[in-house]
Amino acid sequence: VDFVIHSADVAYLPQLPNRHEQESMLVQWGDGIAGAGQDGTVLRTGVNSGDRSEAFLGAAAMLGRVDGPILKTQATGPVTLAAALRAGGVDVPNLLDLVVAELRSRIANHLEWIRAETPVSEIVLVLDEPALAAVGDDQLPPAARRALAALIADIDASVGVHCCGDTDWGGLAEMDVDWLSWDVGALGHGFLQGVDRI
Repeated sequence: VDFVIHSADVAYLPQLPNRHEQESMLVQWGDGIAGAGQDGTVLRTGVNSGDRSEAFLGAAAMLGRVDGPILKTQATGPVTLAAALRAGGVDVPNLLDLVVAELRSRIANHLEWIRAETPVSEIVLVLDEPALAAVGDDQLPPAARRALAALIADIDASVGVHCCGDTDWGGLAEMDVDWLSWDVGALGHGFLQGVDRI
């Protein structure tokens, strides 16, 4: 928390998976969805949902110290979470739709919690979507586009999307997002073809 306060212009809620596995991005947002539970830092089918007491402890420590008008937080995006659940053995119809519905509720509760604990006037919620790098850099698949658009439309905050690889950045820019976040060293064809739309 001290590091964030002294090093960032915009306060953000830390995510500390080295402190506790429940703070890893997949477990923090996906534990319990479609019958999957925590198995270390990943999700597996047939594993019971775990105790959630440690999942947002890093974030909670920050909320008492926020001093400014804006706060950034993050959630695992639906495409990445659905891919992780599939990799963990989940095989249910319409998994992406189920993930969107669960995230919609979990994100709404997360934002309500932040607003109850701190007087910030603006919250930026960034959807972390590393799996978008795996779907290609030419065009987002229609299912991924629909899932992201549906979730973004229902988030009561400024919304961003982060991908740590190259993807269809122009397609993301055309969605109703306030922020795009990328790793400069990972940009390539997808970014170059989307520059005008960005």
